[in-house]
Amino acid sequence: MSKPDMETFTRSWLAARRRSKALRFKPFCAEEITKAAIDAGVAPADLRHVGGMYSRLAAEGLMRRSRKAFRRAWGNGTLTLGWEVA
Repeated sequence: MSKPDMETFTRSWLAARRRSKALRFKPFCAEEITKAAIDAGVAPADLRHVGGMYSRLAAEGLMRRSRKAFRRAWGNGTLTLGWEVA
């Protein structure tokens, strides 16, 4: 059985979060999904392409920006707005 690609993995991650009463309305940082995808072995080698996937999923209405800011785990630790499931 083959592993899902990053976008399929992310869609499943968002669906599971949407079903969870404890997590449904809790904002998250996109890096949480990326880290989970790396752990699952489905993240692409070049993570620069992941941002476009999040934009596509937001355009499809699966996720939206939250008002909560998160400190970026990768990079220089700047603040960025988090996401929530739609």
